[in-house]
Amino acid sequence: MYGERYIVFLLDEQAMNTRIKSLLPMLFLSIVIALSSFSGVFSLPSVVYVGAIFVFFLSSIAPHLNKVRFGSVGILFLLIICIVSILINKPAFYFKAWQRLFVFFLVILSFSPLLVNRTINIKRLQLFQTLIWVMLSFSISSFFAYFLGINYFVRNDVLLDYTEAGHFSGFTNHSMMLAPISSMSCIYSFSCILYHWGNKGQVKKWICLFVLCLGSLLLSASRGAIAGVVLGLIVTLFRYNSGKLFKTIKYAILAVSIAIITFPVWGSLTSSVIEKSNYNESQGGFMYSRETKMAARIYEIENNFFTGVGFSAIDESVDDVDKVSGTIEPNSSWLGVFSMTGVFGFIIFLSVFINTALLAIKKITDITTSSMMCGFLAFFLIHLMIEGYVLAGGSILCGLFWLTIGITYSLTEGNYKILT
Repeated sequence: MYGERYIVFLLDEQAMNTRIKSLLPMLFLSIVIALSSFSGVFSLPSVVYVGAIFVFFLSSIAPHLNKVRFGSVGILFLLIICIVSILINKPAFYFKAWQRLFVFFLVILSFSPLLVNRTINIKRLQLFQTLIWVMLSFSISSFFAYFLGINYFVRNDVLLDYTEAGHFSGFTNHSMMLAPISSMSCIYSFSCILYHWGNKGQVKKWICLFVLCLGSLLLSASRGAIAGVVLGLIVTLFRYNSGKLFKTIKYAILAVSIAIITFPVWGSLTSSVIEKSNYNESQGGFMYSRETKMAARIYEIENNFFTGVGFSAIDESVDDVDKVSGTIEPNSSWLGVFSMTGVFGFIIFLSVFINTALLAIKKITDITTSSMMCGFLAFFLIHLMIEGYVLAGGSILCGLFWLTIGITYSLTEGNYKILT
């Protein structure tokens, strides 16, 4: 009996060593992605981020192109509409529409479920898993950075006062980057709590990590991300309880009660959120800082309902563009897709989000993994309302969104493991 256990232990150890070795290249790639996209410390040029995606494509996707199939035809139609929107609208050269479309194509080919097979599915899952670890480390370390006075938020080459609302980013390069990274880390660590439920040591560890990630999120003062996480956690718990509403409500009430009791301990972390909200209210509204941008998107939709204004473009009569870099700020992915690609692009994108992701989740066999993916998608559902990155291939948030869609599809095709 002892001998059998010893053999099993050796086999498990060997399997674990093999798994670690297979993840090392992806971990290295994830670190490079982090340093070139959202890291404020030891940051690399943003072009390296695009290069890292290209390396992933060449090493993980390209070698298997002769055996791929379409996982989502809707994404193919979305790409076609993006091309047509440029051909019809002919955006000014400074929008750099074709260059940005090329990068977006690269993200879609690499991360989304446009092209799939078993090997590609595994590669995407490995990248996502290691990227989550890296984001988790940035989120946790940024919490401690606040109390050490470390802040890498820089705007116009000026280091801002991190105690002011919305100016803290910790070890990331922007508070609006720290927020979604911490949000995804919160949902991941919460899912790990559920995954290890019954193992007191593991549960305590993941509770501590969850609290630290939540602390970083609050310090970032992103109200949209906080709303997204609240919905994400509720949906995760609801799915984990197999749709049992009263059981979910019971645990939610317990969590809220604990939060209220411990408020004297963590309440000070909400000061930036309150300060930011009060400032916007004094200027004219809760969403004052985004109302002008959203009004511009609605104007574009009303006046370009079918054709949109063009991929990666805006109507300059109602909004501004940096004519040197071609940078625009849609401020909402849902409105941005509609305003850029028209009603048909919006419908196709919505169908991809619903059919390729939301409805596909029920096919994931592991309930905890399925719950986590529900949480991620619920977060993006809210976050896409206040940040316009879904078509911005050069943004890590665009990559994270489409990679989340991609691995959701991958998880429906095999009993893969992400949670550790």
